[in-house]
Amino acid sequence: ALLTVFEEQSPQIPMAVMGMGPLGMSSRVLFAECGSLLTYTYLKHANAPGQWSTTTMRSLFNDLGIPRAIPPNA
Repeated sequence: ALLTVFEEQSPQIPMAVMGMGPLGMSSRVLFAECGSLLTYTYLKHANAPGQWSTTTMRSLFNDLGIPRAIPPNA
């Protein structure tokens, strides 16, 4: 359902889309790859269900070639 909404609105309306909970974890990578404007990660402890650690998300983005607004060494 989230992918349908995202595809119908993008690129007319810039959006940040992500799922939550264990089933939403993969959506955070999927939507980043599709052009969602942002996602949330955690440094020490997750603030919401389905968040990836910053280290893991950085590795996933690097492995998949997903561009980031924050420089890789930041």
